[in-house]
Amino acid sequence: MTKAGGEAPAELSPCVSASRGSRLSGNNKLTARLVKQVIPMRRYWRLYKVFWRNGFRREIEFRANFWAKVITNFAWLFFFIALVEVIYARTDAIAGWSRNDAFLLVATCYWMSSVASITFFRNLGMLPSLVRLGTFDFVLVKPVSSLFWVSFRFVNLDEIGTLIGSFAMLGYAVSRMRPQPDLTQVVEYFILCFSGLTMYYSLYLLTMTFSFWLVRVDNLSALIDTILYMARFPTDIFRGVLQRILTFVIPLAFIATIPSKAMLGRMEWWLLPVGVGLATFLLVAAVAFWRFATRHYTSASS
Repeated sequence: MTKAGGEAPAELSPCVSASRGSRLSGNNKLTARLVKQVIPMRRYWRLYKVFWRNGFRREIEFRANFWAKVITNFAWLFFFIALVEVIYARTDAIAGWSRNDAFLLVATCYWMSSVASITFFRNLGMLPSLVRLGTFDFVLVKPVSSLFWVSFRFVNLDEIGTLIGSFAMLGYAVSRMRPQPDLTQVVEYFILCFSGLTMYYSLYLLTMTFSFWLVRVDNLSALIDTILYMARFPTDIFRGVLQRILTFVIPLAFIATIPSKAMLGRMEWWLLPVGVGLATFLLVAAVAFWRFATRHYTSASS
């Protein structure tokens, strides 16, 4: 057929049709790949919400015990606040950290410790017994990632009191800062806090994964816990080689000191990409080590 003007419609050349077809095929493959990635993420998110519901139901079965643990954790937090008050009663600053800076540091360490305790600390601590008793076999046959299950199966709500109290202390410390932190400082703070949590999770996972070969790793677990305890103190109190080791080898500084410096506006700019890069490297290494361990795992019954 011809148009009203008598001109024949333009026909697509085979090359143009092929190129359009290849583009459509490429787009379809990309869409399918994204769907395959999004669907498991949604499934794991729904599963994690179930973990939280189960954790909440477990706690309300013994309400008096739950509130007793919350009050106890509050008491420990305020005990450390009192310790800070005693330390700064006769001095204005320690290694360049004022009293309010110390409150910011302690609040940062405590809320990150609370998040770790609520989410993964208790779970990874149970891994040695799972391997030793042979119950890890049941984890491997579940239709979910074994690492996800081992890391986040139980939600420990004991630390809710500490989490609330530490955020209240954080708000108090920030409100007394002069000048007030800008949006960039706040964003850098939370990015570095997330990086610090990732480092802590990765180091703990690396340590607990040794339980596939060692009978007991309780001492190594206590060592990781000690690292978190030491993070309550600024790494600026150390000097020279030891300070570099606690920053780049054992990344203690990235758990609380460097994020607090970001909020205070005293952080060197290059520490942000270093912190994110170090967290990524440790997480990749921990996951790779986990996969290596599970591939070489032999059942307790074999």
